[in-house]
Amino acid sequence: MYADLSTSDLDSLTDIYITAKENGLSLDEVAGLALRKGIQNHYGSTLQAGDIYPYDWDYSETDPDKIAAAKNQLPEAITSKADEIKSKIQGDLGLGSDFIPFLLNPKIGLRGATDASLDFLSKLAALYNQQKPTDA
Repeated sequence: MYADLSTSDLDSLTDIYITAKENGLSLDEVAGLALRKGIQNHYGSTLQAGDIYPYDWDYSETDPDKIAAAKNQLPEAITSKADEIKSKIQGDLGLGSDFIPFLLNPKIGLRGATDASLDFLSKLAALYNQQKPTDA
């Protein structure tokens, strides 16, 4: 998926890497961000939203009522953190206006989200917002 990153993506991710390193953020999370951007570039609009199940889901479950109740229910910690990020992020981190919505889509990008990856994105958004020039 990294081969699907554009030169512009690499420039933006380099800036994100430098910002993360200078501010003590996880560099592994920058690699994860790059991977997700590569996935978005590779699949684009053909990436299908998938069903989501709780982390501890028993895939041998056959009761349709239990399946329906559990399907597409992300943990509250994940959805509330994603909502917080959506409300405070300004701009697109240089990765395209459709990347943040892709990343925070519960049926695509958030499927693999963890508290650590969302904390990273939240801190990165705060740093990015601080660095943006303000209109005078």
